[in-house]
Amino acid sequence: MAELKLRKNMTLADLTAWIGADEMLFAVAREASFAFLVEPLAIARLYQLHREGSRIDADILYELPDFAVVDKPVTPLTAEGSGTPTSKLGIINTLFGLGLLDTAATILAGSPRTEISDQLRAAVWKLLSSSRGLIGSGDYVAIVSRDPDMPLPPVLRETLRTAGTREFPYRLTFTNLLKTIGREMGIASDLATSPLENALVTFLYEVAKNAHDHARTTSDGLALSGTRGVIVQNLRGLSLDELQSRPAFPDQLRAYLSRAWSPSSAPGVLIAITVVDTGPGIHRRLEPKAGESDWDRLGRAFLPGESSKPQGVVGRGQGLHLVLDGFASCEKLRAFLFVRSANLLAYRDFTDQNFSATHLDKPHALQPWDQEISGGTGTALTVVWPILRQPEGTSSGITSSGR
Repeated sequence: MAELKLRKNMTLADLTAWIGADEMLFAVAREASFAFLVEPLAIARLYQLHREGSRIDADILYELPDFAVVDKPVTPLTAEGSGTPTSKLGIINTLFGLGLLDTAATILAGSPRTEISDQLRAAVWKLLSSSRGLIGSGDYVAIVSRDPDMPLPPVLRETLRTAGTREFPYRLTFTNLLKTIGREMGIASDLATSPLENALVTFLYEVAKNAHDHARTTSDGLALSGTRGVIVQNLRGLSLDELQSRPAFPDQLRAYLSRAWSPSSAPGVLIAITVVDTGPGIHRRLEPKAGESDWDRLGRAFLPGESSKPQGVVGRGQGLHLVLDGFASCEKLRAFLFVRSANLLAYRDFTDQNFSATHLDKPHALQPWDQEISGGTGTALTVVWPILRQPEGTSSGITSSGR
């Protein structure tokens, strides 16, 4: 059995140890967490191991709240403090944690070690039900979908549509939910309130809809089970030095921060929204062309008219190409984009004017990430942009464009 210890601020390099074995034991420490941008990749890798036939077990190395091990009432998700029962769930209170519950054959906890998989799953899904499909606390909230039994969380379902429908909601419903989450995080005044941010949220909506429509089956059309969703994170920083010193931030983001930060602004906030699924990957939904590399196919996925839908379908090719409008908004909002599509990792730093100037003919261009990831499934798309809390009577240098 291969034992994998989940610790604090796990990086992309840590995931290289998650290689296929007949039996995989995840030992979960109390402080277990992922470095920024890594959780979606860990989710996809976890499900790939599961689908390849690896037996996955979990060993929880810390004390869980009473409701997680016995049948006790659960308080609905709110903006909890660090001492509340749901926060004591640790990494279980994340999208990855739900994936671990979903894939684990056994879950051990307590002293003496006791098998609690049924009790823990029931408690966490009761919590999820009470919060209508939201999980997390503080500056981390995930909008959860689980296939096949909850393809849309209740918080995204629209009562005016046909009862029992599984269609993805209209953009306004999606946008309003993000605003509500932002308001709970203290950033609602800036989230999706300007035309630029509305265009960016429209792009994120199309990516989430694409995941709902296309990432729940394999390339061959076989149904996939698993957890996917949208993660909203509020990355607060007291200063540029404080943010850049965080070990959880990759070098690419440190370089971005040095350009995006405004020295005359108040303490800053970065909002990060991630769409994550465990399907075949963005580019692998497209039919390959002769001699075309995976990288070229990924770039083609963002062009108008490209689609995995059959010819003649209404709306074909009208989804992901909104990236062009989204990229234009990213440029003006000085955003950072991270993309994982199956075996490919890419990014775009929209404060890097040199890269933009040399790719004027390809406004959708991405840069290869300088690290590799094993595994060939899953999609993650993260957009990070700065939202500043402004002192009375002042305006920020970062977000003045378009406001």
